[in-house]
Amino acid sequence: MSALDKFRGKTGVQVSADATYQRLAYVDASGEAGADADVEFDEESGRIRVTVTEWEKTGSGTPRYPVMRVEFDASTGRVVGDDEDALANLLAAVDGMRILGNDEVA
Repeated sequence: MSALDKFRGKTGVQVSADATYQRLAYVDASGEAGADADVEFDEESGRIRVTVTEWEKTGSGTPRYPVMRVEFDASTGRVVGDDEDALANLLAAVDGMRILGNDEVA
C-alpha cells in the first residue's frame, strides 16, 4: 500500500485530476481553535499537496499558522522528499479531522 493510499484510507480524501480539492477540518469543543488540511491536486507537477494549518480565534480575528506541507507523487503514491517521518506526522496531524462539504467552512 502506498503512502497516498494510507492517507486516503485514514481520511477518505479522493483528490485527483478529476476532483482537484478537498478540505479536512477539526474544531475543538469550544469552537475557539482547530486545524485544517487543504488537499490539492497540482496538474503541472502531477503531485497531491496537503497543507496543514492550525487556527485560534483571538480578539483581532482568526489567524492561521502553518504546521506542515506534504506532497505525494500522484502516479506512484510516494511521499515527495526525503523526510522519513512525513507520512506518520501527517497522519497524526489529520487524526480527528473530517472532510468538509462544499457548503461548510472551518
